[in-house]
Amino acid sequence: MTTVLAIDTAAPRLQLALLKADGEVDSSVDALAQGHAELLFPRLAALLERNGMSYGDLDRVVVTTGPGSFTGLRIGLSAARGLGLALGIPVIGVPTLQALSLLGPPDTPFVVLVDARRDELYRREFFAPMRPVQDADEILPAEQAFRQLHPLGSDVAEPLTAAPWMRFTYALGSGAALAAISTGVEDLELDRPEADRGFVDIAALARFGATADPAEFPPEARYVRGADAKPQDKARIARQGSA
Repeated sequence: MTTVLAIDTAAPRLQLALLKADGEVDSSVDALAQGHAELLFPRLAALLERNGMSYGDLDRVVVTTGPGSFTGLRIGLSAARGLGLALGIPVIGVPTLQALSLLGPPDTPFVVLVDARRDELYRREFFAPMRPVQDADEILPAEQAFRQLHPLGSDVAEPLTAAPWMRFTYALGSGAALAAISTGVEDLELDRPEADRGFVDIAALARFGATADPAEFPPEARYVRGADAKPQDKARIARQGSA
């Protein structure tokens, strides 16, 4: 079996997992709002050591690509790409909402909602784990989190509570409870505590990475929303041209 290292730094955690050749997974998880860069490689070294392995034993690296913390994502992606380049192994990048979908029910459509702050949510619908309905994540106000889906597949800009039925009985992610409150939806099952807090199951991510096609999952950041920090053009001194 393929030996896979999984890395997740998109949320306020540092999560590492090692899928070993015997199929078992060992993981390292630290609650961490910042300081991922300083801790990632010491934690990785400890994880490899306690399993009697070295960097050369790795066959693949899989990493979450966001949306999430700008700084956290850069650290995780840089580490994954660096290892892939140094070791000559594939690097698989899995969007965070798709990684969260691995905790979803296998036979029931569901929605993944992640708190994007400012009363906004990152949102993506799924037919089943890793089977998204739409091509890309979206960001929208919390009160619009549950919407009708047209039978032909196009979104109807109407709160789901206005419809006589609910498309979703399951919602995953740190934004699920916020969406339920904002829209007045009741009887929504918030499935799986880890996903409800917005944290990826790092062991499930490692297992997915063992068979994922690197061509379909490039290790590229998915920010969805731009950075809060903006260039201060008004205070900038114009560069003088050369004489």
